[in-house]
Amino acid sequence: MISQELISNTILNNLPELTDFFNDQLVTEISVNPGGAVFVEKEGVITQTALVIKEPMIQIVLNAVAASRNKDVIEGQVSSIVNGTFNSMRFAGALQPVSPDGSFFTVRKHLPPELRPTLDQLIEWEALTHDDAQFITENFINKNPASNLIIVGATGSGKTTYANAFLKKIPHHQRVVTIEEVEELQCQVPNLLRLLVNEQAKISARTLVQATLRFRPDRVIIGESRGDETFDVIRLFNTGHAGSLTTIHASSAKLGLDVIEMMYQMSLPDNAQIPTDVVRQYIAGAVQLILYVDRSYQTLPDGTQKSIRTVKEIVEVEGVKNGNYVLKYFKGGPKNEA
Repeated sequence: MISQELISNTILNNLPELTDFFNDQLVTEISVNPGGAVFVEKEGVITQTALVIKEPMIQIVLNAVAASRNKDVIEGQVSSIVNGTFNSMRFAGALQPVSPDGSFFTVRKHLPPELRPTLDQLIEWEALTHDDAQFITENFINKNPASNLIIVGATGSGKTTYANAFLKKIPHHQRVVTIEEVEELQCQVPNLLRLLVNEQAKISARTLVQATLRFRPDRVIIGESRGDETFDVIRLFNTGHAGSLTTIHASSAKLGLDVIEMMYQMSLPDNAQIPTDVVRQYIAGAVQLILYVDRSYQTLPDGTQKSIRTVKEIVEVEGVKNGNYVLKYFKGGPKNEA
């Protein structure tokens, strides 16, 4: 297995013109498009730079990342789709012929811990209201037992940003386990176990979720639920770990429940079948609170388009009635939905 440091060095050595962007703590995304055009996102504004990266250099970087991940190399040939992580950054790209206009890649960076916004800063930026923050804090942090929270949104909507802001509120006497693919979560309790997926060692998110039950956590924080671990996540959330949290991709709170339900059915043990209404009972017992966040663009006075994150829906899951979820909206949507 090739080390992350070697991957980082390969990228920077072959693309020295990107070094300043990698080193700039406020740059959160670097995209090299087909044809070599370079775009960067900084403080919510995406701009095209004057740089143009040549195709061979892009391919070298893609090959280096692929070589660090066994599943991206099949019989010595690099897969056309390449994904990976290095130094707490997400990397994704593609080679021809999947991308007929030329190879490309995108690197998503995260702000260093000291620059990540607090809840008060998010309120100041109007990413959520004081009432939103107070309601989530009261239910996810202070209530006994605390509500399990699912943060829902599209890619880049700020799910991890909101999660980290609320994680800062967790009482320091509690024992917390985090599970993630990339080191994005920032939990500052002293009694903390951080677990990372390791695909090369065949340590999956599901393996870590199953093992976590033996580590006696008060809360379990899962960076993102994507698939085959969902059965075990719902089981874990139903076994007394109040105030746990995960994030998923969906475009509303209700659709978030639908996605969880779909992933739950897909992640059942071999030959297992559970009726839909029973699955919904399990999910409603495991998830008490859903926060749906969204990203949109705001036009600044100079005409610049800046991406902004906002809370669109806050929903309490009250149970299941006649086979349907019973939802109570604190924000957004109808006041009650059955």
